[in-house]
Amino acid sequence: MKSRKTMPRSFSVNINNDALQYAIKTSGYSQKNLSDLIKKRFNVKYFTYDYLKSLTKGKKKPTYSDLIKIDNFIKRGIPFYLLEEFPKDNFLPKFRKKHKDITFSPETEIDLRNFHQLRKEIKYLLEQQNKSYKRILPIHTIKEDPEKIAHKYRKKLNIDTLDQQNSDSRQIFQIIRQKIEKYNIFVFKSPIEDTIRGTIFLDNKYPALILINSTDDKNAEIFSLLHEFAHYLLNDEMIDNEYTINKADLKIEKWCNSFAYSFMVKKEDEQKEGFDKVTKENIFNLDYLSYLSKKYKISKRAFVYRFYLLNKISLYEYFDYCSSYPYKKTQAHGKGGGNYYYTLRNRLSPSFISLVNDNYISENISIKETFDYLKIKDVDKIGLLMEVVDT
Repeated sequence: MKSRKTMPRSFSVNINNDALQYAIKTSGYSQKNLSDLIKKRFNVKYFTYDYLKSLTKGKKKPTYSDLIKIDNFIKRGIPFYLLEEFPKDNFLPKFRKKHKDITFSPETEIDLRNFHQLRKEIKYLLEQQNKSYKRILPIHTIKEDPEKIAHKYRKKLNIDTLDQQNSDSRQIFQIIRQKIEKYNIFVFKSPIEDTIRGTIFLDNKYPALILINSTDDKNAEIFSLLHEFAHYLLNDEMIDNEYTINKADLKIEKWCNSFAYSFMVKKEDEQKEGFDKVTKENIFNLDYLSYLSKKYKISKRAFVYRFYLLNKISLYEYFDYCSSYPYKKTQAHGKGGGNYYYTLRNRLSPSFISLVNDNYISENISIKETFDYLKIKDVDKIGLLMEVVDT
């Protein structure tokens, strides 16, 4: 009778305890919360808070399988915990310094870190194609008139030729995104947490990256894209979160909101709509706001904010409207009842798709790396994703 083969027990691993502590601390999870989640997901009773604490303190060595369980949540990659000198996060340093009391969910922290890491990959891919990632557009200041700057870039991006009012919101977003991306800015969409509208990653080392919340209303996505582009023009790195506006940020936020609004709605449009005669009853009428939003392709909230700037309502009334009508999370689905590749090609930056494809054709990256970058498993799907580049 043949003996039954048994699976070998997971082996113990010598790790850098400081690396493990740092990874957990910067993940957004507490050790108690993380140990509870691991115990529940993997049904391992021994994985208690005391056990995890003993691993971070170096009193016990983790098994390789335990490291996999931990990394399943904090997503640093197993080699991170083995490094004697581990890399420390440097994404959004200005924001972190300015808003020390602001925290995000662990999932959001991981998403932000991954998009920052992606900028390093984009830099590498650009260099392989002998392309620059340096800033092209000049830096503006809040002393400049945001309306004039918006009209300048509306003309520069050739938006006046666009049939804005009769075009689909998704199409408008895509056109503006592709025009912005010509200036070495990569625009991605992702279903990040509800409180965040958008993010701009900026520094001189890596390409600029704008991240837009893909669960927003489509017109809100357009406004957020232009708002983040305004932050780029001011060279101001920011996470636009509902709780981050303070006195130091208010002037910048006002400038960026005014730029985004003026990019889509001109003074002559306001005259046609009779904004000078509008009443408070109309301003807070959802049918009226929906009409404006649908026609000019920006969010209802953007119009309420504009009426505040026109002294039609107070700032308190604007905030009261925001509290009464918070952002609503939309269903994240694509054409045809949730087509994965349709959704994917709308979330990925068109310039990024093209860049990965160029490097694949040039044999600078392997087919596996191509699949990993584009989140696909079939080489034929590259052409499907490229459709968004050619739109």
